[in-house]
Amino acid sequence: MEELTIGEVARRAGMRTSALRYYESMGLLPTPRRASGGHRRYNASVLELLAILRMAQQAGFTIAEMHLLVAGFDASTPASERWQSLAQIKLKEVEAIIAHAQQTKRILERLLQCGCLHLGECLQEYQSKGLSPILASSNESEQGALFSRNKSECDGNQSHF
Repeated sequence: MEELTIGEVARRAGMRTSALRYYESMGLLPTPRRASGGHRRYNASVLELLAILRMAQQAGFTIAEMHLLVAGFDASTPASERWQSLAQIKLKEVEAIIAHAQQTKRILERLLQCGCLHLGECLQEYQSKGLSPILASSNESEQGALFSRNKSECDGNQSHF
């Protein structure tokens, strides 16, 4: 079977040789054979493994999760079972990120409607509703009320900020 140098693998895979060495050190790639002078010689099948790792990376998997994918299961475990096991967990994480991003978007849209003249007024209004800045996203209806005010409701003579 064809053996490739680290430079050839990097070129064909579209990555840096340092990334290959890192993947090797993390256990994502099998240890390559060493030729005379200690030069790495990879089996050409490493290119397929690198493509799989790139696919996992694009799906948001961490190095640790990629390691689980390639080395954390019994060798007889089918690929479908590996992907499903890891994807179920990753999908929940992604859904939480999406929910947070949607919540952030709603808050920002409400902030665009704020009519306060001073930042301190916003904070006072916020606190008068019994909200904590840290827990602000927990009650959407109260946030909506906070940011739906118009400029005439704010006291422009106060200089908090």
